[in-house]
Amino acid sequence: MNKATIILTFVFSFVFTQDVQLSIDNINADVGYLEIRYSSDQQISGFQFNITGLNIESVVSNLDFVEFSSNSGFILGYLGPSGYLPTSENGVLSSIVFT
Repeated sequence: MNKATIILTFVFSFVFTQDVQLSIDNINADVGYLEIRYSSDQQISGFQFNITGLNIESVVSNLDFVEFSSNSGFILGYLGPSGYLPTSENGVLSSIVFT
């Protein structure tokens, strides 16, 4: 990805402690796209992380509210009326478009 360094710091809100595994997948530097995927045996109500080394254009998640800052790389997602992200072995936490 043009030697860009991606640093992710994740904060999840859960009712109980459990294992969550995250991965970066479907990276396409030519079109500026990547996915953050998760594996969790509990529903996810929100997330927060920073990505450095990329200029973020947009962020999409199945959570109702997603906010991001192109300048800082800060990304925040949290639940609304539609509820939680479901338990999954390979769910998409967020899709990110970048330059």
